[in-house]
Amino acid sequence: MLSVAFWPFRLSFLTLLGLLLSSSCTASANEVAFSGFGSVGYSYENEPDIGYLRNISQPPDVERNGSFLPDSNFGVQVDWALNYQWSLTAQWVLEDRVEQDFNNVTELAFIRYLPDANWDLRIGRVGLNAYTAADSRRIDYAHLWVRPPQELYGSIFYDSIDGLDVTYRSSINEVNWSASLQYGAISQVIEDERTKDHSEASSDHTLAIALTFDYHEWSGRFSFVDVADLTVSLGPNSQQAQLGIAQLAQAGLGAASLEAAEIYAQSNINGESVKYWQVGLGYFDGEWQMQSELFYVAGMKQAIPQGSGGYLMLGRSIHRFTPYATVSFFEPARDIVKAQSDWGLISPQLGQFQQLIISGINSTYIDQNTYSLGIRWDIHPQVAIKGQFDYIQIHDVGYGLWAADGRSSTQGRDVQLYTLSVNFIF
Repeated sequence: MLSVAFWPFRLSFLTLLGLLLSSSCTASANEVAFSGFGSVGYSYENEPDIGYLRNISQPPDVERNGSFLPDSNFGVQVDWALNYQWSLTAQWVLEDRVEQDFNNVTELAFIRYLPDANWDLRIGRVGLNAYTAADSRRIDYAHLWVRPPQELYGSIFYDSIDGLDVTYRSSINEVNWSASLQYGAISQVIEDERTKDHSEASSDHTLAIALTFDYHEWSGRFSFVDVADLTVSLGPNSQQAQLGIAQLAQAGLGAASLEAAEIYAQSNINGESVKYWQVGLGYFDGEWQMQSELFYVAGMKQAIPQGSGGYLMLGRSIHRFTPYATVSFFEPARDIVKAQSDWGLISPQLGQFQQLIISGINSTYIDQNTYSLGIRWDIHPQVAIKGQFDYIQIHDVGYGLWAADGRSSTQGRDVQLYTLSVNFIF
């Protein structure tokens, strides 16, 4: 089983792969393939005290309304075919993220072995097979939309898994199908908007199972991901807050201490498990395109984002233009955390502390719907221009996908988000 001892392997594997790819530059052109992709996107939302995030692993900025950062990126990929069975792949992506180091910008880094026409074995860093766009989430050119629907792809911020990936592919009559299993370690650094703390959420025991099929114009998939033994390394301010809650729980202050004990239990997610179920269906006949996913996220603690959601996208190609519409939603599976007693009766400082702690737990609460209209213009075989308008209904306290502080996230609101993007591949 993979454990803490797996992490040194991760670093040494990435280093080794980098050296191998560097030395491969002397190989012949038919053995090494260089490719890349990118997006230059500007997004603007009309609310002054919240900030749009493509996903919750991006640095939150409440003061930001318009920016190139959330929807812009640049990626390069190197594929080295050693022979018809063995190959190496590495992909690096520059985008808006909390930490910009070599480990974080490395999206893919794996060795692939194809023993026969059915089996596909990969070891290293691969895309986490949790959703339809698992291998192309960063490549906006590969999709009709400006960005993946925020309700699903914004809440699942683990993009890759370091470990083993085994896939079996076959066909029955005219149905092509595959079954895959992944096991390994995941990790992501996130930033707290209120304290600017950096916290790392990780799991050394993550399992992903996926089944896919293709039949003529139709495609479908089912996936299950179990993020087990979750570990969260808190920043200094968050650690101090957790310590304060624990001390209050032991202080013998009646209702306040009882409430503090419950808050501590619900906010301490170390050792917990988060489970994701997903089912997807797609259709494309060269003119009409439909894509849909439904998902459910389950956890035992209130500090874990959990609930159900999905989206439906429909588009139609007219020469080089493809207008499309998308409807998406996230329905929370837990209640909003509310104060059960008034800590301010003990002291004003405790009253402020209570508000801060409850606001922190509710910062992961997601409750919103989005209605989108967009158009894609393929101006070149490798370049597309897209425009998209999103009308987002955020319900009370349901700002878990946005940069928002305790003051701006209590009341629901309707948000308008405008985006213009240029996507390319090379």
